[in-house]
Amino acid sequence: MTFEESEKLWESIEMVKDVLMSSDRVIEKLPPDQAQFITAYNTMLTKAWGNLLDLYQEYATQNLTTH
Repeated sequence: MTFEESEKLWESIEMVKDVLMSSDRVIEKLPPDQAQFITAYNTMLTKAWGNLLDLYQEYATQNLTTH
C-alpha cells in the first residue's frame, strides 16, 4: 500500500466513524421498529469499520516508524 492509499484508507475510516456516530443520534429519536433496522445496519457497518482499522494498523505497523 502506498502512502497515498493509506491516507485514503484513513479518510474512509473517519467517514465510517462519522456515519456511525450520527446514526446513533438518529436511532435515539426513532420508534423501536425503525431503530432496530438501523441498529442492524450499524452492526454491519461497525464490522466493516473494524476491518478497515485492521488494514490500517497492519500498514502502520509495517511502514511507519517513530523516532
